[in-house]
Amino acid sequence: MMNPASTNLGRDCRALAVAWQKTYTERLQMKIYRGWVQHKTNPLHVYCRLIDLGLSAHLSKRLGILYERHLYSSFVKGIRVRWTLLAKRLLS
Repeated sequence: MMNPASTNLGRDCRALAVAWQKTYTERLQMKIYRGWVQHKTNPLHVYCRLIDLGLSAHLSKRLGILYERHLYSSFVKGIRVRWTLLAKRLLS
């Protein structure tokens, strides 16, 4: 016959494993999404998409520089703060 204490311990371990797996999955999804956002908002990626749209290399380069200086720098700064806050919420 099983000891009731060992049965509770097994249940607690399973609950802990499920909670850990959920946290791990959320963190992995956040990493994947963060990588995707960083890639899509990268100034070089924007430059390449402008070229794909048919703009000249010179104009695409100028627009890419403006984008990097005025939008991307503030966007990255803001997203860094948001990702940190989101990570803290998920991990606590």
